Amino acid sequence: MDDDEDGPPPFSKDGAHPEIHALLWDKRRRVVGTVETIGYRITLRPEGGGREWDPEWADVRPATEAHRRASRMRTGVATANRRSRGEVL
Repeated sequence: MDDDEDGPPPFSKDGAHPEIHALLWDKRRRVVGTVETIGYRITLRPEGGGREWDPEWADVRPATEAHRRASRMRTGVATANRRSRGEVL
């Protein structure tokens, strides 16, 4: 058994990992999430609230202000599209 299997894979080269409530950018989903749980897997929740998801460790990195703006824009456009289809009041 490798040492990596005993806990979460390293978040950075120095082995540091994010803290609970830290903001991370999920590059696969292209959204910023708040860290909810950390273990062998990590659980994020959208910055403005919503359903949690479990990204791959390799897909997350600390969120920058540019990531936060892009995430808010993407979320706003998705909400506007759902509203125009009558799915959201």
